Amino acid sequence: MNAVAHGCIRSLVGGGWGDLTPMMSQPLGTLGLWTVNEPRDGPSVRSQDTFPLPQQRPSRHEMSEYHHRTDTPGPTQYRAAFLNINLPADTLAGHTQSSAAESRLNIRGPPARFSHSVFPIPRARSPGSVQTRQFAKESGEVRDRPPSAFRSNVQPGYDLQVERRPLVLPEDGMGVMRFLISPTELLADWPEIHRAYVSGFDRHVFPTQVEISGNLLVCRRLNSDSGKLHVAFPVEGFGRPVLSTSSLRERETPYLLALELARGRIAELRDQSAVWEQIHMVIPDEFREAERRAFRLLAQASADQDDPEQSSRLAREALVEACKASDLLLRAYTDQRLAISYRATENLPASLGCGLPWGLPDEQTREQFCSLFQAAALPIEWKRIEPVEGQYQWEIVDGLLDCCVEHRQLPRGGPLIDLGTGGLPGWLQPWENDIVNMQSFVCDWVETAVSRYMGRIRLWEVSAYGNSGGALAISEENRLGLVARTLETAGRTDDDAQLFIRIDQPWGDYQARGQHRLSPFQFADAVVRSNLGLAGVNLELSVGYRPHGCLSRDMFSFSRLIDDWSRLGIQLHITLAFPSSLATDPVADDDLEVATPVWNQPCSEEAQAEWIETFVPLLMAKPAVTGVYWNHFSDAAPHHFPNAGLLRPDGTTKLAYNAMQCQQHIGHG
Repeated sequence: MNAVAHGCIRSLVGGGWGDLTPMMSQPLGTLGLWTVNEPRDGPSVRSQDTFPLPQQRPSRHEMSEYHHRTDTPGPTQYRAAFLNINLPADTLAGHTQSSAAESRLNIRGPPARFSHSVFPIPRARSPGSVQTRQFAKESGEVRDRPPSAFRSNVQPGYDLQVERRPLVLPEDGMGVMRFLISPTELLADWPEIHRAYVSGFDRHVFPTQVEISGNLLVCRRLNSDSGKLHVAFPVEGFGRPVLSTSSLRERETPYLLALELARGRIAELRDQSAVWEQIHMVIPDEFREAERRAFRLLAQASADQDDPEQSSRLAREALVEACKASDLLLRAYTDQRLAISYRATENLPASLGCGLPWGLPDEQTREQFCSLFQAAALPIEWKRIEPVEGQYQWEIVDGLLDCCVEHRQLPRGGPLIDLGTGGLPGWLQPWENDIVNMQSFVCDWVETAVSRYMGRIRLWEVSAYGNSGGALAISEENRLGLVARTLETAGRTDDDAQLFIRIDQPWGDYQARGQHRLSPFQFADAVVRSNLGLAGVNLELSVGYRPHGCLSRDMFSFSRLIDDWSRLGIQLHITLAFPSSLATDPVADDDLEVATPVWNQPCSEEAQAEWIETFVPLLMAKPAVTGVYWNHFSDAAPHHFPNAGLLRPDGTTKLAYNAMQCQQHIGHG
């Protein structure tokens, strides 16, 4: 974007008013101040004052008068302020890193103290807060989302509400990668293709805009670095797992998508098998045969690129063989690793646990839980324990902890701070733009909870969802600061405690929307390097949910993920969720839904049980993993992920319960 527009945006959202005047000869927009009086038995009355920008700004006298007129308490009085910045969409297209360009930026909210050169405007709290429109690319429809869904990384004291339009990037040249899809019929039922993204050599995900033009998949970015395409691709017998190409440069001629995905998977397989062979793992002959078949098909597909249809058909056959080979390799790795672990300790290599529901379970549920798991995640959540400021409700947690102690289960408390959407107490909202006071509230709560259970709980999940966010108007930078402060407080309160943080969507798919600067790994690495006593990271792998879950992936992708995160050199806990049904779940969070297809077979209780039998042993086999937890136990109690419990709402066990029971004996023989 041009320097004038860039300077204006920076000044308005992060600098002083005085920077604006020399930049524009015409008003950039207007500052509007209004009051809305909504009587219980009459029409609403609205008054508004506007000031053109940047030529004029409200004086201190005018601001004082405004506060005097509007700061009258009462249940029907609402106050708000807005700042409209009107610039052409194409002017801002080069500034944003998201998949949509801002055509109009609004800052709305009740007026605050006029104490700086910048007028601080927190987010609107009135019931009439304007809803924005979000382009839901997966379904092709427009959905309503609250302003929090569009917050950008702005300075404290500001809440940026954005109306988005599709980002228009150059048709040719910089930032464009093209892939040919054959046959075109694949596009008839392939919604996940719109969640494709491109990553760099360090696995950092580029903000990516996906377009389908005929039989071309077009990926647009704001840079021209080489990268890997990641996309859920249909593979016969394996569903639509996320596969990746090798690193590709941009070029005018489209790549054949199936061919590049087959090339990428076979290259990864050969690298991984060579590494494991060097550490004396026994590579099964079945793997070598399947890998050779895949390579021969890949060679034929590469030779037939002049015939895209024939080449794509051969490449898809190569992918089937490559996926078979990867499953054979990973199952051999799992069996050998678990056998070694069992011979060494005769115990499970990692704790098997589950999240307890909020509430005291009945006797039958308690026995079902305690006979299955060695560890329990206690729901010590701020919004449940302190729903009203200063009024704590500890009775339920005390009862759950007593149950754990009675049955000799390892308790893990938390997450104390949930930085995801709706995770913080509602009474904290007035302080969302005052990060200093916010930190004081947060640290006081952490100190209170940890000190109460000192000596009884040694594992604490101090924070969750700091990497993805969504809570109130807290920016990424401030979320990172809050996570650091909470760890420091918890460690100072109980220096014997082991402290964890939860990272969701650890593959970083959500970065493709362009609203996050740090990848999940970079976020956790920054906390580790702060030397605040972080003992481990809890990776949440919620497969089969949207918009905040993970796409389906195979054993090979899970293995590579855990190996990557093992580089942190700390413990890894894994929290899993997988649905057993597509039916509506009335007590689950209404902002999540089950995606289809979920895995390599239709969503069912049988599929959930088979998924557990496939992935839990693999995770147990990883040396860095010290705990594997199922997200929640029963679908009867309120929970986050729909239909993911091991018990049905009527209290009877699903097939997944039996599958989890079998995991207590993995590695024996």
